[in-house]
Amino acid sequence: MNTNKKTVIKIGLVSILLLITYFIFMNTYHLFFLKSTFAYEHTNFLKRIIPFICAVIVFLIGKDSLNKKDATFLKIAYLTILIAEISFTLNKTILGIVFFGLCQIFLIMRHSAGISNSVKENKKFFLLLGIVIITIVFILIATIFYPALGMGTLFYSIIIYGTILGISLWIGISNYYIGHFPKKNALFIMIGMIFFFIGDFLVGIEIITEDIYIKNILNLFLWIFYTPAVTLLALSGYNYSANSKI
Repeated sequence: MNTNKKTVIKIGLVSILLLITYFIFMNTYHLFFLKSTFAYEHTNFLKRIIPFICAVIVFLIGKDSLNKKDATFLKIAYLTILIAEISFTLNKTILGIVFFGLCQIFLIMRHSAGISNSVKENKKFFLLLGIVIITIVFILIATIFYPALGMGTLFYSIIIYGTILGISLWIGISNYYIGHFPKKNALFIMIGMIFFFIGDFLVGIEIITEDIYIKNILNLFLWIFYTPAVTLLALSGYNYSANSKI
């Protein structure tokens, strides 16, 4: 990777750190000290710059990616993230969920490389992991989202997305033990997907919460998880073994 690209990526990573730090400080100060929800609207645009910076990083990695196929999946995934973010900004919740679902599908396709043989060799571990994740998703939907939403378009959307997200989490964690990706990249993928799952769970609760003060607190915590998720997944596309560190 040439020096100019490295510099831009470093600036991007520093910008992400500064944005999330400012976001956390502003929201914490207003929520817990001033008992105000002012920061929610004030930082709404700023925080959404973070996924755009991550998308730029994904595209800048270019030829320094693990391989062309992996880079393509990651680029498409981040384009769908951007469309989803725009949809949520415009209060198009269902559309946002649809595009985040597409994002997870492309991440599943990316992270599942080489999984078929590994599952055969470690059936018990992968089966147990799958059961645990399915159970968690089912409990969350049955105890939190169904009582709040009942049967409706939003609830069905959450069921479908929750299922896809659960599969994506299972694949993301399994990926670390498969050995198809370099260990550092696989670690970034696993941590990124765990944080993505937690962040999206908090998004779901925020959507069904009517109390604006509670919504603000949930929004604060979801971005604390979502920011490292999209950052680590973006960085997981870089070929660290063939190139110098960023």
